[in-house]
Formats: sequence, structure tokens, C-alpha cells
Amino acid sequence: MGYGEFPTREELDEAEVDYTIWMKEVREELENQSDRAIAVICASILDYQLGKILSSFVIEENEKKIRKELFEGSDSPFSSFGAKIKACYFFGLISQDEYDNIENIRKIRNVFAHQLTNVSFEKNASIKARCENLYIPKNRFVPDDFPPLLSNGELPKVNLDPFTGDNSPKNRYVQLFYYLSSNFDYRAYRISLERREKYEHKLSTADEYRESVETYLRGKEALRKIQESQDNVNIEEPRLMKFTDKYVDTMIYIADVLENSYIK
Repeated sequence: MGYGEFPTREELDEAEVDYTIWMKEVREELENQSDRAIAVICASILDYQLGKILSSFVIEENEKKIRKELFEGSDSPFSSFGAKIKACYFFGLISQDEYDNIENIRKIRNVFAHQLTNVSFEKNASIKARCENLYIPKNRFVPDDFPPLLSNGELPKVNLDPFTGDNSPKNRYVQLFYYLSSNFDYRAYRISLERREKYEHKLSTADEYRESVETYLRGKEALRKIQESQDNVNIEEPRLMKFTDKYVDTMIYIADVLENSYIK
């Protein structure tokens, strides 16, 4: 699978893609690519995976419709890589370290995408500096090999620095890609298990008015009991409880009129 031959987002969405097999192909592909291709390919895959996370987070709907309404076209809210990153972060779908890392990856990708000549992981000071800021938290890194128990029966320790053997800018970028990609693949699956339902009004406006009045009255009664238990100490009512009986009566009247109007 050559550079430019990766499946489209639509093909990936519609196919039953095994992540392990897919990543094996990606690893093989990245071994023979230029720095520019590595930067763009890794960022493009992460872009796609953030889209899958967002698709899993929104209401259950036809995948093609979600893709068209949210991700395709210049006026779609999450069409850009940066928009997906910010949406995932502020919706609580990715962590702070993931946000920091992927923002650096996005900016590195942009340099490779827009600088036409003399660009590489080693030659560009800005790229090298951003690669230095890429990191994997110690409590999130899993090394490839684990030693056996020590001779005294105690647990061994493993090196949790993923860059010990190769701290080059390119390797930091690629290792962060693998780390984030693995996280995002599992994240999309976990989020899909808690898919949101379409919002439906469970109460009429009349019932919502009555519910507001009941909540206010319960709060007012609870506040009265607290004041009595504290020797009539004056406790200021919360802002939302500063209703007068006149407003309560008005809300009940409006609810009754609305309820009566529902009847044909």
C-alpha cells in the first residue's frame, strides 16, 4: 500500500477493519517513507481516528449522514484536524497529555505540508523543538518486553522511557503516533458502548412549569426547616428560589391554561 493508497474515510467506516492488521501494514509502510510522508500519513490517521471518536460520541445516526453533516465540506464544524482536536478535548474525550501531543503533531504536520523544500525532522529547528515536547506519561507507557521475576521472587522494574534507545525527532514523532493511535482506537470503541440517544422532550411545557414550582416549594420548605433548626438564623435564599407566591400562582395558572389548550 503506497503513499496515497490508504483507504478513504468512507471505505474505512464501511469496512470491518482489524486495527492490529491495519497497524501492521502502516508500520511496514512507514519504514520506507520520506520524512514528509511519515508526518502527513501519521497525522492523517490520527485525524481519521478523532473523527471516529466524535462519531461514537454523538447520537446514534446513519454513518454517512454523520460524516456529511459533521466532517465533510468546508462549512462542517469538524472538517479540519484542529477542529476535531479541540472538540475531542473540550467534550472530555481525550486527556490533557493527548491534547498537548496531538497539537504538536498537527503543527509539525503543517510545516511538512506547507514548506516545499529543505524540510525534515533533523533539519528544521521548529520541528525538532516540537518533537522534543512530545511525551508519553510514565503511567501510560507499556514496553514491548517484560523480564521474569527476580531470583529472590520480587517483581522486576522495567524502563518506562520509550525513547531510551532512539531519542531522534523522527522516532519521537512515530512513537507518539503509535501511542495516540492505540489510545484512540480503543477510546472510540469504549465511547460507542455508551452511545447517546436522540434528545426527546419527556415533559410538556405545562408539566415543566409545574415541576419548577414543585422544586421551588420543596426547596423553600427545606430552607425553612434549616432556619428553624438554627434558631431562626437568617439564611439568604439561593437566587433561583427568590420567587414570590405571586409568581408561583402565575406559573401554575399558565400551566393549567396550556394543559387545557392541549385538549382538542
